[in-house]
Amino acid sequence: HRDLHSFPTRRSSDLADAIATIKRGGFDAAILSYTLSNDTVEELGELIRQQYPHCPVISISRSGSEDRRLHPDEIVVGDEGPDALMAALRRALRKRLQ
Repeated sequence: HRDLHSFPTRRSSDLADAIATIKRGGFDAAILSYTLSNDTVEELGELIRQQYPHCPVISISRSGSEDRRLHPDEIVVGDEGPDALMAALRRALRKRLQ
């Protein structure tokens, strides 16, 4: 577990670990990165949507136009930095509570 500006986080080491983490649950939002292959992002996103339909999904993208098939709740361009990610995380969690 790491902290991302006071949000406890879990980082998976590989696809199998990510799938196990998703199946265990206990998270409020999912952040998927462009460092993963498109197929992996789609597979994980689909699994999250199936098991936790109200869980916000945030995609960190190279350009903002990627991961459209995933239909993330928020897209953050990687170059925008951690403040943009934090703002997206807060927006997504606020929407979830409404």
